[in-house]
Amino acid sequence: YLTAKALKMDLINFGFAGSARMEPELADVLAARGDWDAATLEMGVNVLGVFTPEEFRERVEYFVGAIAGRNPDKPVFCIDMFRLYGSYGEHPNVPVFRRIVRETAESGRHANVTYLDGWELLPSADGLGADLVHPSPDGMRTIAERLAAAIRGKVST
Repeated sequence: YLTAKALKMDLINFGFAGSARMEPELADVLAARGDWDAATLEMGVNVLGVFTPEEFRERVEYFVGAIAGRNPDKPVFCIDMFRLYGSYGEHPNVPVFRRIVRETAESGRHANVTYLDGWELLPSADGLGADLVHPSPDGMRTIAERLAAAIRGKVST
């Protein structure tokens, strides 16, 4: 909401708190919708401990490929995980999953895809809530400001 407000854009939120699994069926539905001008896809945190790196790569590549590939005239911003407890060595797949998102976004397969580093959007653990997974209100503001700056100029508002 804060990012859309800063960009003076309408928001359609298809986020699934705690259960986003980058299902191919959802990618197909989102790719077929014509009522959006830009997409942000944050991928990773909901599947830590659920998918192997190979399964994660398969899901990310399909999800990004379906949405960006079927909408080559619309910018798609791929965001890896924000900082969380696992960013500091507690979960071995955090750096692996982050790398997979970056590699997929920067592969050159889709010219309309831009990679955004979740650690640059939330540069400090100070922006985390007490659970060390979800951003605090201040963290959300930081993410929104940085995300709006990254998107600005790449979309028409």
